[in-house]
Amino acid sequence: MHILIVEDDLDMQKILKLYLQKEGFIVSTVSNGQDAIDFLSETQVHLVILDWMMPVKDGIQTCREIRLLKIPVKILMLTAKGEKLLSFQDIRLNSDTMEVMKQGERILLTKTEYELLKCFLSNQNQVLSREFLLDHIWGMDYEGDIRTVDTTIRRLRMKIGESMIQTRIGLGYTMTSDH
Repeated sequence: MHILIVEDDLDMQKILKLYLQKEGFIVSTVSNGQDAIDFLSETQVHLVILDWMMPVKDGIQTCREIRLLKIPVKILMLTAKGEKLLSFQDIRLNSDTMEVMKQGERILLTKTEYELLKCFLSNQNQVLSREFLLDHIWGMDYEGDIRTVDTTIRRLRMKIGESMIQTRIGLGYTMTSDH
């Protein structure tokens, strides 16, 4: 079985490759989504282990493009995100306890609001499109209305502060200190 590892962390890439080769797999590696697309256009593999967060093209964009190109391969998404304490201004999120604090007081969020806030905290200063948020929070199979993102952001803003998440008209949303 031929496996392609798409991982920008070279240490993680090396560890995965060694373990898989030890088990008898043929393993190739690339460091970003565009290189993965280029590789898959010329080489057949059975499985792609795809890092979620990468430069050039993230895992979701790469997965989408693989599917659009109708490349017949199974894809396993990999994330090494393990932040225990994310913060922005006076907001603190503890992923171990799933608690959110603002100015030292606990904020009660729904699961979706919590995941949305965690996504913004993990991607500070980046503009996140509605499509990106739908894929990462609601899942790639979500078939509901894209405006669900707007509604959930509106509810989250009421709980954490209106100015915490800014709208970039025509682009998406961002959590940044520049407003």
